[in-house]
Amino acid sequence: MDQYLSRYAEPVARERSVPRDNRYRAALIVPFYDEPVAAFERLHAAATRADALLIAVINAPNGAPDQCLRRTLELLDHAVTRKSHALIIDCATPGNTLPAKQGVGLARKIGSDLACRLWQEGSLASGWLYQTDADAELPADYFDHDLEHYDAGALVFDHRHVTNERQLARAAELYDWHMAYYHTSLARLGSRYAFPTLGSTIAIRADAYAAVRGYPRRDAAEDFYLLNKVQKVAGVSFTPEVTVTLAARRSHRVPFGTGPALADIEKLLESEPSGATFTSYHPRAFALLGEALESLRAFASDPGHAFAPRVEAILTTLGFARMRGVAHAKYPKKPQRQKALDDWFDARRTLRFVHESRRFWPDQPLLTSLATLAQDQQQAIGFCD
Repeated sequence: MDQYLSRYAEPVARERSVPRDNRYRAALIVPFYDEPVAAFERLHAAATRADALLIAVINAPNGAPDQCLRRTLELLDHAVTRKSHALIIDCATPGNTLPAKQGVGLARKIGSDLACRLWQEGSLASGWLYQTDADAELPADYFDHDLEHYDAGALVFDHRHVTNERQLARAAELYDWHMAYYHTSLARLGSRYAFPTLGSTIAIRADAYAAVRGYPRRDAAEDFYLLNKVQKVAGVSFTPEVTVTLAARRSHRVPFGTGPALADIEKLLESEPSGATFTSYHPRAFALLGEALESLRAFASDPGHAFAPRVEAILTTLGFARMRGVAHAKYPKKPQRQKALDDWFDARRTLRFVHESRRFWPDQPLLTSLATLAQDQQQAIGFCD
């Protein structure tokens, strides 16, 4: 941890003066950009009830629209009046704004780096760093679950998107089904990367966070890349014991993710309210992924293992030729080879494999795919045909 904080932590996290007279149960790290005061108050209240510390990174990207910046600064002015159970990081006033392409990833990193420092200094009782977003509503027992019995460096909690708008609610339902369809399909295949990747639903151990050098400075998918790295060094587990409620919101503040996806699905629902035209991965794409996983396991034992043509074609696109050439020479023992192959065929390549499978099995309507699944998987997804 000393090395991480001295070499890789953000300067503001190292240099920020912090109160030393309180010891909190845990830290809740939240980036705030263009959010209402009510969002801050809701999460501050949740932290206060649990004797936790809300680390609020109130941020704006360089060149933020005037209206968004104004709302962010109004929130900052309000937040700094909270003297208990809150630590406010100003990344919104002139001279403190964030590079546009580093956005939420850098904001999360600043807050988490500071939480690591506080934990090291003894100001936090728990080394678990809780991560969420301004649109989240946390369950009353959010901080009460014993996370130590999980043999993992990070946990991903369950979630549900809610809204009072009927069409947007249907869009959110389809999106959540799509996401759950993906990670439950991976789980049935025995993939090590079978977990959702929503930044608002993560808890990560400080030592695991430091081991992977923290959040990547990205304006989107920072949660995906962080968990991908943590899985390789400490493991990631999905737990339905905790459910975080998220507001379903249209947004184009990031290039991809939940907000843009909901906006796009809503457009489809305008012409087909049932959602029958919303497409997702073909079930045979996951069957092909299963073949790839089995073949990679076989290859760990036998360098001469023959891959099926379609699997071979996609793995070649993903750059498997180099790994194939060095796997048995560089890693003389099978467990070493298997670990190297598991790390190579990571969350990013797994997702790319499923996408590349579209050349053989194009996407089809999500509702059609879900209707063909086994009942236990449908139940895990929350889908009722």
